Amino acid sequence: MRSVRRARIDTGAQGAPTLVALLALACLALAACSEVAEEKPQASVLAPPVLVESVRLRDVTDRIKATGELTAQAEATVAAQVEGQISEIRVREGEAVAAGDVLLVIDPERRQLEVADAEAQLAEARAELAVASRNYERTKRLSRGNAASEARLDEDRTRESLARSARAGAQARL
Repeated sequence: MRSVRRARIDTGAQGAPTLVALLALACLALAACSEVAEEKPQASVLAPPVLVESVRLRDVTDRIKATGELTAQAEATVAAQVEGQISEIRVREGEAVAAGDVLLVIDPERRQLEVADAEAQLAEARAELAVASRNYERTKRLSRGNAASEARLDEDRTRESLARSARAGAQARL
């Protein structure tokens, strides 16, 4: 069995302000707990300012300011096949060229002198080879008859081999 206690509120003259205060607190508590509709801000407060301009027809220049590094898709190394001074430039910087195009002309006089010198060296090497070959053949014949030593034969064979090498070098320089 349950027992219920009841409290008695004295509403005498002294308790009236207390009762009014209790009722006011109860009203405030109910007002605080009730669902309050949120206030929506006005549209002019949320929207950013907008500039309006009338439509006109005019030219627009596209321009991009940037920093960076340009790299070519293809690169080529240009080198001369022979030494000499440049006497003529046949292309301008930045101009497109194809493989085999003549870009520069090198002074032909210097090259002609170099060719003439190389031809003279080749002729000299051929003459030295001819002399060395004759001497080697002569020493070989004398060696068969025991008139020349093996050392002399080896020396002439070496001289002929050196003369052949000198001739090959002179041909390569030409």
